[in-house]
Amino acid sequence: MSGAGYLWIVAAWALLSAGSGATLMPAMTIALRDLEGAETPRGTSLLALSTQLSAALGGAAVAVTLSSLVAARVPGGVAGMLALEPAAREALRPGLAPAVGRAHLLPVILLGWSVVIACQGRKRNKRTRNRRKRNDEGRDPGRGAAFEG
Repeated sequence: MSGAGYLWIVAAWALLSAGSGATLMPAMTIALRDLEGAETPRGTSLLALSTQLSAALGGAAVAVTLSSLVAARVPGGVAGMLALEPAAREALRPGLAPAVGRAHLLPVILLGWSVVIACQGRKRNKRTRNRRKRNDEGRDPGRGAAFEG
């Protein structure tokens, strides 16, 4: 059963990947759906840049979190752990497993936060569309401005 920890890590990352894909596509749709034709390329570029930057910052945050959690348990941190003999490293394994779990909790929290933001964006976008629809119903098509009764 020594590989059981790896199965949990793989399952967690698979869940995170599926959740990320499930939130990224609706978020992209919401962000780009109201752009005019000429604005779409700039919006797509900005969205791609923010996605790549967020992924890089998220990966760095997980690495720093994991490194600090390992440093709290092993003298010399990750470098000290790698310098140990395999038997000594194996003895540290039960104490390091919670550190890895806590480091993987950060992406889960960020993913949950993105789901909340995406849901709020959908609600706000629906209100904006309804407001635009009401405004368009009160416009005089010949003049393009709202007219008074």
